[in-house]
Amino acid sequence: MAWRGWETLPNGNIKVVPVVGWDIASFSQGVAGGLKLVYALDLQGGQRSALQCVLTAEQARELGKTLNILADKMEADVAANRDDGPVN
Repeated sequence: MAWRGWETLPNGNIKVVPVVGWDIASFSQGVAGGLKLVYALDLQGGQRSALQCVLTAEQARELGKTLNILADKMEADVAANRDDGPVN
């Protein structure tokens, strides 16, 4: 599968880093909002960095909706791969 628009590793897999935290802020008298995503620079979570973004209220709402869609899809994918038997 080709991941258009995504940064990839030499083997073709998507390059990802774990999100380990986030924070939000409202500034400019509510005209803008800040989103800080803290991420680990490696899969072990040793070193960390952060991306600080500015959003409008509309963008914040759309991002929230999109993340909800992602969560629903992830849960549906897990359910589809689960056995029908009891889980102990």
